[in-house]
Amino acid sequence: MRKIFLCVLAISIFSGCSSENPPTPPTPPDNGVELTQDPQDDVYKQKKSAKRGISTNFKITNMPDLLGPGVSWAYDWGDAYSELRWEALRRNKIAYAPMGWNNVPNGKIAEHAKAGAEYLLGFNEPNLADQANISPAEAAKRWQGMLKLASDTGLKLVSPAMCWGTSKFDGVDYGNPVKWFDAWLAQDGVSLDQFDAIAGHTYMPNTSGVKGFVRMFAKYNKPFWLTEFCHANNTISTDRNLQMAFMSEILTYLEADPQIGKYSWFMDTGYGNGGNSELIDWQGKMTPSLNPLGVLYVHASSLDKETHYNMNENIPAEHYSDSSATASASAAEGWKPSVLPYVTSDAKGTLEIHFGTDCWVEYLVDIPADGEYRFDIRYAAPRKLEMNFTSAAGETAVAFEPTGNNKTWATAGVPVTLKAGKQTVRLSYKSGIARINWIRVTSKQ
Repeated sequence: MRKIFLCVLAISIFSGCSSENPPTPPTPPDNGVELTQDPQDDVYKQKKSAKRGISTNFKITNMPDLLGPGVSWAYDWGDAYSELRWEALRRNKIAYAPMGWNNVPNGKIAEHAKAGAEYLLGFNEPNLADQANISPAEAAKRWQGMLKLASDTGLKLVSPAMCWGTSKFDGVDYGNPVKWFDAWLAQDGVSLDQFDAIAGHTYMPNTSGVKGFVRMFAKYNKPFWLTEFCHANNTISTDRNLQMAFMSEILTYLEADPQIGKYSWFMDTGYGNGGNSELIDWQGKMTPSLNPLGVLYVHASSLDKETHYNMNENIPAEHYSDSSATASASAAEGWKPSVLPYVTSDAKGTLEIHFGTDCWVEYLVDIPADGEYRFDIRYAAPRKLEMNFTSAAGETAVAFEPTGNNKTWATAGVPVTLKAGKQTVRLSYKSGIARINWIRVTSKQ
């Protein structure tokens, strides 16, 4: 691998800038840091999240192909059966979950079960006047049919999907979702052991609000399925930048919170002019494609704790196996943002992570033998970045010089000592701030 020293790279980075006001090139490192060319693309090998799903209207026939690399399940508030649709879903390892929207579905639920469905979703927002709008007593009666259908087909049941509502029955206000849920559970013929998970919808504009909603259902000791969510404040935000910032933070939380069993973004297509929560650009296009929001949703970390990267493989920074967000996500209350993924501004790669105060990320690597190696990092940093690199061999302080700003990218390498075998390496923040595209362990040269 050819090496290029920092001062040489600085010249190439800034050669296109105006000579009237040239930026100051990075200070040459004093710790032997070298910059290297990037000889290869990132290696995408993380397993996709079993949690991550999509609420869809199946408007786009190639939706499963576009979302398949990152999405494991889908639903459409209905139960219509299509073998062609199932073929596309199976090809992309996406499971479909039919729903009994406000009653026992009369579609081909048995066919769905044979095709690969595992779950049957309960009533949609029964405490909302313009949705299912069913009293707890009436829902309990209809639930008996759901129980029989699940028993006949072998499907597992998910509870009615709760939300902040507007329904009143017999003079009782059921706006609070837990109030309706408790009243439903108190009915004859309904019990917690009849369903595997509790579903709910919330349209909060921040992760703290979403987590607070989820924790309302913690007392039932069931996995929680967040089956509708996106950035909203009374109405769904039409600003894609707001949706992007919200998604970056909320995905980190949802993957790390053990209470979350599954989740599905609202939605892939069909809800506006493409500037809101849609993941696919489709209007006026012969060939629909993922928009930046869709790219983020598909490629964000699944917290894969099984797949190890080999020497010389570019590990996408967003494919960390764990991060500093885990403790906050798992806590009973509160939320503190940590590592955040965004679509990268670098010439290569898909996502980058924003890495700063109190952050740490972990990656799984497989090292062939004890020895001296080089840790490479593709990064952009307005000021010097200092981190601790921790592995089975211990902790090493590493530092990387500023690149000029957070959109000027460089690749740097530092020597590290590693032990043989599959292991976790951790990058822990010490000072500075950076955006990281990928990391790599390679032989020392």
